[in-house]
Amino acid sequence: MRKVSEYREHADDCRKLAGRAASPSHRDMLLNMSATWDSLAEDRIKSVARQERIANLETVARRKFG
Repeated sequence: MRKVSEYREHADDCRKLAGRAASPSHRDMLLNMSATWDSLAEDRIKSVARQERIANLETVARRKFG
C-alpha cells in the first residue's frame, strides 16, 4: 500500500504549504488539494480491500468447485 502513504504525504505537504500561503485563495486551493489527496488515499484503501475480498472468494470457489 505504498501509494496510500504517498497520497497521505502529499496531503500533509499541501497542508503545510497552506499554512504559509500568501493569500486566502492560495490557502483554500492547497487545502482543497490536501482533501483530494486524502480522498485518493481512502479510495485506494477501499480498492485494495475489495481486491483482497475478490481474491479470497476466488480461492474459496476454486477449492469448492475445483
